[in-house]
Amino acid sequence: EMFNNVNMRLALTHAVDRESIVNDVVKDGSLATYTAVPPQFATGPDGSDFSEDQEMFSEYCSYDPEKAAEYFATACDELGTDTFEFELLVEDTTESQNVAAVLKEQIETNLPGITVNLKVEPKKQRVEDIQNGNYEACLTRWGPDYADPMTYLGMWITDASNNYGKWSDAEYDTIIADCTTGQYINDAEARWNALYDAEQIIMEQAVIIPVYPHQFSGGQRQRVGIARA
Repeated sequence: EMFNNVNMRLALTHAVDRESIVNDVVKDGSLATYTAVPPQFATGPDGSDFSEDQEMFSEYCSYDPEKAAEYFATACDELGTDTFEFELLVEDTTESQNVAAVLKEQIETNLPGITVNLKVEPKKQRVEDIQNGNYEACLTRWGPDYADPMTYLGMWITDASNNYGKWSDAEYDTIIADCTTGQYINDAEARWNALYDAEQIIMEQAVIIPVYPHQFSGGQRQRVGIARA
Protein backbone atom coordinates (compact mmCIF):
# COMPACT_ATOMS: atom_id res chain seq x y z
CA GLU A 1 0.00 0.00 0.00
CA MET A 2 2.80 2.45 0.79
CA PHE A 3 4.10 2.34 -2.78
CA ASN A 4 0.66 3.08 -4.18
CA ASN A 5 0.89 6.48 -2.47
CA VAL A 6 2.53 9.08 -4.72
CA ASN A 7 3.57 11.28 -1.78
CA MET A 8 5.43 8.33 -0.28
CA ARG A 9 7.23 7.72 -3.57
CA LEU A 10 8.14 11.40 -3.82
CA ALA A 11 9.41 11.33 -0.23
CA LEU A 12 11.69 8.43 -1.08
CA THR A 13 13.14 10.00 -4.22
CA HIS A 14 13.94 13.24 -2.34
CA ALA A 15 15.60 11.24 0.46
CA VAL A 16 18.32 9.79 -1.78
CA ASP A 17 21.72 11.53 -1.97
CA ARG A 18 22.84 10.38 -5.39
CA GLU A 19 26.01 12.50 -5.40
CA SER A 20 27.36 10.69 -2.36
CA ILE A 21 26.51 7.33 -3.94
CA VAL A 22 28.41 7.97 -7.18
CA ASN A 23 31.32 9.80 -5.51
CA ASP A 24 31.81 7.68 -2.39
CA VAL A 25 30.47 4.25 -3.35
CA VAL A 26 30.48 3.68 -7.12
CA LYS A 27 33.53 5.86 -7.89
CA ASP A 28 33.75 4.99 -11.59
CA GLY A 29 32.74 8.29 -13.19
CA SER A 30 29.03 7.51 -13.15
CA LEU A 31 26.75 10.54 -12.88
CA ALA A 32 24.10 11.22 -10.29
CA THR A 33 20.87 11.21 -12.28
CA TYR A 34 17.56 12.98 -11.75
CA THR A 35 15.74 12.04 -14.97
CA ALA A 36 14.13 8.85 -16.24
CA VAL A 37 16.27 9.00 -19.38
CA PRO A 38 19.96 9.21 -18.39
CA PRO A 39 22.25 12.04 -19.51
CA GLN A 40 24.82 11.67 -22.30
CA PHE A 41 22.69 9.07 -24.02
CA ALA A 42 20.36 10.47 -26.71
CA THR A 43 20.66 13.59 -28.86
CA GLY A 44 17.74 15.50 -30.31
CA PRO A 45 17.03 17.06 -33.70
CA ASP A 46 19.20 20.06 -32.79
CA GLY A 47 22.07 17.87 -31.57
CA SER A 48 21.54 18.58 -27.88
CA ASP A 49 21.54 15.97 -25.11
CA PHE A 50 17.96 14.97 -24.30
CA SER A 51 18.79 14.88 -20.58
CA GLU A 52 21.38 17.63 -20.36
CA ASP A 53 19.17 19.60 -17.96
CA GLN A 54 19.30 17.48 -14.83
CA GLU A 55 17.28 20.08 -12.91
CA MET A 56 14.31 19.90 -15.25
CA PHE A 57 12.33 17.80 -12.79
CA SER A 58 13.91 19.00 -9.54
CA GLU A 59 10.45 19.65 -8.08
CA TYR A 60 9.86 15.91 -8.23
CA CYS A 61 13.37 14.46 -8.01
CA SER A 62 16.28 15.91 -6.04
CA TYR A 63 18.17 15.39 -2.83
CA ASP A 64 16.18 17.50 -0.40
CA PRO A 65 15.64 15.99 3.06
CA GLU A 66 13.27 18.79 4.09
CA LYS A 67 11.07 18.24 1.05
CA ALA A 68 11.29 14.49 1.63
CA ALA A 69 10.03 14.99 5.19
CA GLU A 70 7.12 17.10 3.96
CA TYR A 71 6.03 14.50 1.43
CA PHE A 72 6.45 11.80 4.06
CA ALA A 73 4.26 13.66 6.56
CA THR A 74 1.53 13.96 3.94
CA ALA A 75 1.84 10.28 3.08
CA CYS A 76 1.58 9.32 6.75
CA ASP A 77 -1.63 11.35 7.07
CA GLU A 78 -3.09 9.76 3.96
CA LEU A 79 -2.11 6.22 4.98
CA GLY A 80 -3.04 6.60 8.64
CA THR A 81 0.31 5.49 10.09
CA ASP A 82 3.87 6.76 10.49
CA THR A 83 5.60 3.37 10.56
CA PHE A 84 6.50 1.50 7.38
CA GLU A 85 8.67 -1.41 6.36
CA PHE A 86 9.60 -2.69 2.93
CA GLU A 87 11.99 -5.12 1.30
CA LEU A 88 14.51 -3.89 -1.27
CA LEU A 89 15.58 -6.65 -3.65
CA VAL A 90 19.26 -6.40 -4.59
CA GLU A 91 21.59 -8.36 -6.87
CA ASP A 92 24.47 -10.17 -5.17
CA THR A 93 27.25 -8.04 -6.69
CA THR A 94 29.52 -6.04 -4.41
CA GLU A 95 28.55 -2.73 -6.00
CA SER A 96 24.80 -3.39 -5.81
CA GLN A 97 25.02 -4.43 -2.19
CA ASN A 98 27.15 -1.42 -1.27
CA VAL A 99 24.76 0.98 -3.04
CA ALA A 100 21.76 -0.70 -1.40
CA ALA A 101 23.34 -0.37 2.04
CA VAL A 102 23.77 3.37 1.51
CA LEU A 103 20.22 3.73 0.17
CA LYS A 104 18.93 1.96 3.27
CA GLU A 105 20.92 4.29 5.53
CA GLN A 106 19.81 7.43 3.69
CA ILE A 107 16.14 6.50 3.60
CA GLU A 108 16.01 5.43 7.23
CA THR A 109 17.90 8.56 8.33
CA ASN A 110 15.90 11.06 6.31
CA LEU A 111 12.54 9.37 6.78
CA PRO A 112 12.35 8.14 10.40
CA GLY A 113 9.62 5.55 10.62
CA ILE A 114 10.68 3.64 7.51
CA THR A 115 12.64 0.40 7.80
CA VAL A 116 14.33 -1.00 4.70
CA ASN A 117 15.16 -4.70 4.67
CA LEU A 118 17.66 -5.81 2.02
CA LYS A 119 17.07 -9.08 0.18
CA VAL A 120 20.11 -10.25 -1.80
CA GLU A 121 19.72 -12.63 -4.73
CA PRO A 122 21.81 -13.85 -7.70
CA LYS A 123 21.01 -12.07 -10.95
CA LYS A 124 18.98 -14.93 -12.45
CA GLN A 125 16.73 -15.20 -9.40
CA ARG A 126 16.39 -11.42 -9.07
CA VAL A 127 15.29 -11.11 -12.69
CA GLU A 128 12.78 -13.94 -12.31
CA ASP A 129 11.35 -12.36 -9.18
CA ILE A 130 10.85 -8.92 -10.71
CA GLN A 131 9.40 -10.42 -13.91
CA ASN A 132 6.91 -12.37 -11.79
CA GLY A 133 6.08 -9.42 -9.53
CA ASN A 134 7.59 -11.22 -6.56
CA TYR A 135 9.12 -8.16 -4.93
CA GLU A 136 8.23 -4.93 -3.14
CA ALA A 137 11.00 -2.67 -4.45
CA CYS A 138 14.08 -3.52 -6.44
CA LEU A 139 17.44 -1.92 -7.15
CA THR A 140 17.60 -2.70 -10.84
CA ARG A 141 19.01 -1.49 -14.14
CA TRP A 142 18.06 -1.25 -17.79
CA GLY A 143 20.37 -1.66 -20.78
CA PRO A 144 19.18 0.45 -23.74
CA ASP A 145 18.83 -1.14 -27.17
CA TYR A 146 19.16 2.04 -29.22
CA ALA A 147 20.06 5.70 -28.69
CA ASP A 148 16.59 7.17 -28.31
CA PRO A 149 14.58 8.11 -25.19
CA MET A 150 11.91 5.60 -26.21
CA THR A 151 14.14 2.68 -25.24
CA TYR A 152 13.61 3.85 -21.64
CA LEU A 153 10.19 5.49 -21.80
CA GLY A 154 8.68 2.51 -23.59
CA MET A 155 9.06 0.45 -20.42
CA TRP A 156 6.11 2.15 -18.74
CA ILE A 157 3.47 1.64 -21.38
CA THR A 158 0.48 -0.16 -19.91
CA ASP A 159 0.98 -3.94 -20.18
CA ALA A 160 4.46 -3.58 -21.69
CA SER A 161 6.47 -6.74 -21.06
CA ASN A 162 9.13 -4.81 -19.13
CA ASN A 163 6.64 -2.81 -17.06
CA TYR A 164 7.31 -4.98 -14.03
CA GLY A 165 5.64 -2.58 -11.60
CA LYS A 166 2.39 -2.71 -13.62
CA TRP A 167 2.08 1.08 -13.48
CA SER A 168 -0.48 2.50 -15.89
CA ASP A 169 -1.50 5.98 -17.03
CA ALA A 170 -3.81 6.65 -19.98
CA GLU A 171 -2.33 10.08 -20.79
CA TYR A 172 1.17 8.60 -20.82
CA ASP A 173 0.09 5.79 -23.14
CA THR A 174 -1.45 8.31 -25.54
CA ILE A 175 1.70 10.43 -25.69
CA ILE A 176 3.90 7.41 -26.32
CA ALA A 177 1.54 6.18 -29.04
CA ASP A 178 1.66 9.59 -30.71
CA CYS A 179 5.47 9.38 -30.68
CA THR A 180 5.72 5.87 -32.09
CA THR A 181 2.87 5.46 -34.59
CA GLY A 182 0.79 8.62 -34.34
CA GLN A 183 0.84 12.31 -35.09
CA TYR A 184 4.48 12.99 -34.19
CA ILE A 185 6.11 10.15 -36.08
CA ASN A 186 7.24 12.42 -38.95
CA ASP A 187 7.85 15.56 -36.90
CA ALA A 188 11.14 15.14 -35.03
CA GLU A 189 10.90 18.35 -33.01
CA ALA A 190 7.28 17.79 -31.93
CA ARG A 191 8.12 14.20 -31.04
CA TRP A 192 11.05 15.30 -28.91
CA ASN A 193 8.88 17.76 -27.00
CA ALA A 194 6.20 15.12 -26.49
CA LEU A 195 8.77 12.72 -25.06
CA TYR A 196 9.59 15.35 -22.44
CA ASP A 197 5.88 15.49 -21.59
CA ALA A 198 5.89 11.72 -21.14
CA GLU A 199 8.99 11.83 -18.98
CA GLN A 200 7.44 14.51 -16.80
CA ILE A 201 4.56 12.18 -15.97
CA ILE A 202 7.05 9.51 -14.91
CA MET A 203 8.91 11.95 -12.69
CA GLU A 204 5.77 13.62 -11.26
CA GLN A 205 4.47 10.25 -10.17
CA ALA A 206 7.90 8.95 -9.09
CA VAL A 207 7.36 5.75 -11.04
CA ILE A 208 11.09 5.11 -10.67
CA ILE A 209 13.75 6.57 -8.40
CA PRO A 210 16.69 7.14 -10.77
CA VAL A 211 20.08 6.91 -9.10
CA TYR A 212 22.91 6.76 -11.66
CA PRO A 213 23.80 5.40 -15.13
CA HIS A 214 26.86 3.26 -15.79
CA GLN A 215 29.26 4.11 -18.59
CA PHE A 216 30.62 1.03 -20.37
CA SER A 217 33.46 0.71 -22.86
CA GLY A 218 31.00 0.41 -25.73
CA GLY A 219 29.45 3.75 -24.81
CA GLN A 220 26.14 2.19 -23.83
CA ARG A 221 24.51 3.45 -20.67
CA GLN A 222 22.48 1.55 -18.15
CA ARG A 223 20.33 3.43 -15.70
CA VAL A 224 20.36 2.10 -12.17
CA GLY A 225 17.37 2.94 -10.02
CA ILE A 226 14.72 1.72 -7.62
CA ALA A 227 11.51 0.36 -9.08
CA ARG A 228 8.49 -0.69 -7.07
CA ALA A 229 6.17 -3.62 -7.64
